[in-house]
Amino acid sequence: VTIVGVTEFCMGETTTLAVTEQYPNYVWNIGGQEASVEVSFGGEICVTVFDDEGCSSTVCEMVTMNSTDQVFLQEAICEGETYQFGEQTLDMAGSYTQTFVNAAGCDSTVNLELGMDIPMPTLDAPLGFCPGESATLNVLETFNSYQWSNGNTTNSISVTEGGEYCVTVTTENGCEAIVCGDIE
Repeated sequence: VTIVGVTEFCMGETTTLAVTEQYPNYVWNIGGQEASVEVSFGGEICVTVFDDEGCSSTVCEMVTMNSTDQVFLQEAICEGETYQFGEQTLDMAGSYTQTFVNAAGCDSTVNLELGMDIPMPTLDAPLGFCPGESATLNVLETFNSYQWSNGNTTNSISVTEGGEYCVTVTTENGCEAIVCGDIE
């Protein structure tokens, strides 16, 4: 007795197994009394066949149902950058879905929530200060890094001379923005 058919398939699909030889009676362990049976799950599938004399023979086949995957991603890009999502090139924030084939050959859905990382620093700086005094300039928001035009790398600086002071801030995604302040 031989069972034939596709023994590996994807979740949500079915496969048909059949006995190649003709017998008067068939009894499948998953229900069914025909020469073939439709299978929608994985596991050991057995059939017992009976000949005209009432003799029986049982044969089993292992069936594998491969899973489909559902993946959720959250990513962010900087303004002016793009994100490659399969064959799509994305340049706007939003929700995107694409179907890919996984290693088992089954369709897998990937859901992407793409954000736009736009740093918007606010500089707290006095308009001026008196000779012999100092002034403090602060970036009010928290960023991954700060690079001031005077070389400092903290979120605030203290200056004793007037002029324009700029700071480049960088987010954890590597997005940058510059804000400047004039002190007289």
